[in-house]
Amino acid sequence: MIIHIFVLAALLALRSLFLGIFEKKSIAKKSADFLLCALFSLETGLLFCTAKEHFTQNQSARPFSLFILLTAVAISLFLRLARKRRSHFFALGKAIFLIIFCCSTLLAFNLSSFHLLTDNKPIMKVIITGGVQLENVKLKGVDTTLQKHQVILEWIDGTRQEEFFLFGDLVAVRARILRFATWLNFLGFDNLFYIEAIYSGYRDMAQFNTRPLNGYAVGQFSSLRLVQGWLWNKWEALFFQEDTCSWIKSTTLESNYFPLLSWNGQPFRGTYLLTINFGGLSALAFPE
Repeated sequence: MIIHIFVLAALLALRSLFLGIFEKKSIAKKSADFLLCALFSLETGLLFCTAKEHFTQNQSARPFSLFILLTAVAISLFLRLARKRRSHFFALGKAIFLIIFCCSTLLAFNLSSFHLLTDNKPIMKVIITGGVQLENVKLKGVDTTLQKHQVILEWIDGTRQEEFFLFGDLVAVRARILRFATWLNFLGFDNLFYIEAIYSGYRDMAQFNTRPLNGYAVGQFSSLRLVQGWLWNKWEALFFQEDTCSWIKSTTLESNYFPLLSWNGQPFRGTYLLTINFGGLSALAFPE
């Protein structure tokens, strides 16, 4: 539906532009056509920004239905240029069409903006293999053997993997998150992330305070390539409240936790998809 409204708005913009340039009429009517052209063009641009993912989905567009839209706009253009006397029914039909089109456009904006602001964009896979290593450690001066669990971080494009072994019954991935203002999200700017570290933890606070923990820095992995140095310096200034910025909503340091042990105490085996969305860092179960 969204792509059809986009195409219809684009065709109506071209129709208004054509009529404003080539139809012989008063300056006032020409200005009205140019104004309509600008409004339809603005609508087209906003739909493209908020629903750009729909344009890569073949199922969103049906050639036959797009042909019907093109034919309908061409017929309306022909009738307009024919300059035949129009009945009140023609004017009524035009008014009804505009009302339906405005309602459909509003619905399309609501659907596309909802999808844009709630969509989970994948970052990497967090693979808990169930593999373990045994390591001797001292707990309260007593030699003890504890398990370290194997965790693999796999970049979503498959170009890179990193392997870690961690103590504990939880593993966390920590990232800097930069949230843009809502109006920038609406225009298609995704929130940014910078993966910093992976580290272990315990659900039980008594174990957290007495058992060993470990963590590792993750090689630089950011959603930003250009001017990233400047923007992450901006993140630092905002995070420590040394600066303010109207187009950045918040700068946070966030972690997502994943299990290393199952409910029965056995090594856990599974995969999660680390994602970023309008709210920040998130994760989804990734069935193998």
